[in-house]
Amino acid sequence: MDSTTANTSNNSSTPSSEPKTAVRIMVPTRPLLNHPDDEYITDLRDEEGRPRYDSVTVLHDLSTYDMLPSGRIIAGSKRAARARDAPLPAKEVRMEDIMFGAEAGAGAFEGFGVIDTARRGGMQELAEVANLWHTMPELLPQALSLFFHFLDRDLTPLDPQSALQRTPTSDRAFMCMVGLSKAGNLLNDNDDHGEMIVRAWPGVFKWSAFLFAGRIQNPRAPPALQKANLDFVSATWYSLSRSTRGRQAMNATKGCVEIATKMWILEDRGNVPSVIDIPSATTALHSMIRDDTEASLKRVVAAAGGDLNNVVQLALSRLRSAVNGPDITDTKTTAYLDLIGHLSRGQDPPLRNAFMHANTLLLCTKAALSISKLLNSGGPPILVDSMVAAFGYLANFLQSTDGFSWIIQSLQAGLLVAWVDSTPHLHKVDQEDSDMVLSIVRDILPKYLVYRSVIDAVDLTMRVLNQPLHKERVMNSMASKVWTDFHGLALERLVVTMQAAAFKGKEGKLQSISKSDSQFFHHLFTRDARHHLPRLRRLALTEYPGTTKAALIICIDYTVLPPKYSIKPLADYEKDLPEMRGSPNTEARNDALIERARENPGKFTIIQSKIANGEGLQMVMTVVTGSFWDDSDNQWAIPGAIEDKTIDGEDEKYSGKTIDGVDMMMTRMILNDILKSHGEPAAF
Repeated sequence: MDSTTANTSNNSSTPSSEPKTAVRIMVPTRPLLNHPDDEYITDLRDEEGRPRYDSVTVLHDLSTYDMLPSGRIIAGSKRAARARDAPLPAKEVRMEDIMFGAEAGAGAFEGFGVIDTARRGGMQELAEVANLWHTMPELLPQALSLFFHFLDRDLTPLDPQSALQRTPTSDRAFMCMVGLSKAGNLLNDNDDHGEMIVRAWPGVFKWSAFLFAGRIQNPRAPPALQKANLDFVSATWYSLSRSTRGRQAMNATKGCVEIATKMWILEDRGNVPSVIDIPSATTALHSMIRDDTEASLKRVVAAAGGDLNNVVQLALSRLRSAVNGPDITDTKTTAYLDLIGHLSRGQDPPLRNAFMHANTLLLCTKAALSISKLLNSGGPPILVDSMVAAFGYLANFLQSTDGFSWIIQSLQAGLLVAWVDSTPHLHKVDQEDSDMVLSIVRDILPKYLVYRSVIDAVDLTMRVLNQPLHKERVMNSMASKVWTDFHGLALERLVVTMQAAAFKGKEGKLQSISKSDSQFFHHLFTRDARHHLPRLRRLALTEYPGTTKAALIICIDYTVLPPKYSIKPLADYEKDLPEMRGSPNTEARNDALIERARENPGKFTIIQSKIANGEGLQMVMTVVTGSFWDDSDNQWAIPGAIEDKTIDGEDEKYSGKTIDGVDMMMTRMILNDILKSHGEPAAF
């Protein structure tokens, strides 16, 4: 060994509260020196500065070993692991340097033979298995059996304070946590190993609780010791929770969700870097509350101090830091989004509403916008997972409470821009995820294009999306038809708003959003009913041939796409009414309109429209004159020209539309766009 090798520092400056480690010197050609377990080697050189020994090995505990290969470092840190079968590098030897390594050293992993030796108590071999077994996935059953063997509940010390004292038993238990932390990608809902995990879980939990109380939560433990144990205990829980039966057993264990919550709270404590590439406490808690969400959420809030705002603010502060910083390209963004999605899922609204009112949808929209930009500028592939997670939250919660308020907020923050710019990457995800992203524009937003405020917000975004780059992205993607359909509907509804504004004429003053929406409802519903009069007349003749048209209610269901048109007798209004979300005043007004129409037969016609209203439905009644069925006040109507024609591919009784002012305005816009594309001025 040359003079640059093996120099360890004196431990006299080490705080007395910090556990010491057994540092041993092994010389292949000499007997092993028996230094006390709690003593550092302070002098590895003689008086003339020459090395005393040929090689140095750092060991957890030598009491169970006779001799080990020279130069090998067991359970080494990332730096020390590289020194396997080589002289120890010159550096200060600390407890955290030799105790918590998560990387394998050089050399081939010998598999079954090493596992057998590790099971007989070989610490070096146990560390080798813990670090390397995942490179041979076929060893999963044997590796699990080995780790669970040393995590026997009967071996767990009773006093958590003893966790700061190094013992072979606690070192082996910790190293087994290191090994189990690598099992996550190999365990899944197929649950081939569920029975083994359920049997072993009581021991794993007892050891986890011991390490949590004695090291993770213990203020006397050094920060590196706290962080390493938090990482590997929570990563072990995440791995085991990938098994359905394992997750169910964990969730049913008293104190498990509570400890998982507290580890999540402590996850970014201090400034100690993690040795694991995912926020393991976040993923563990997320997985833990997948089942039995309602009860689990109550346990999470209680473990966090009982204030749900603490949970919301901590979750959002971490997501905000990730989205606004370099961590947006890390696994953290996806993990934080997934956890927030599960924390918002409960049917009991307080926690979910707290997330809504803390602008979570706004933050997720901004995240999706930033992620789409990074993906289109060559960002790392992991961003695709974050893209799916951000849109997943939006798809699940845009329709919370009244729905349209959150949709407007998200549209104004760039929802459609983020969606359009993400479409080139949808082919990279599985069908379930791509369908979820498509559903936002295919299924959710169209239902809210009955609100004028939503139409206006969409219109503002469309002015941006008309730029060639955005058009090219979406039209060359698997989302092209979804976008074309939505764009056409949005344009039609926009033209209806223009027509409504023209009809208002000289009113000349702004209306509040709610009043504006209410006025637009009636204009849109009247226009759409008139537009589909040929279809409605056929329905009347087919289904109620002996009933006068004025005695029929026109029904339009805007909660499905395309909207569904039907009719029913005014006399049967009360039959089969769905449960609606509306104020007592609205219900009273609707009842009064029905009664008025019944008392004045032939004078009025009722249009009953069902619209989306977040988590419920809303019924809107519109009253038109009895002559509405004749379409006598439609200046564009051509009597008999369309009513007798059937649209190809449609059932005769559901076909036919009349031409109206909206059709004419849209035709002019299309013709003018064609002229502009050829460099000609608009002429229509």
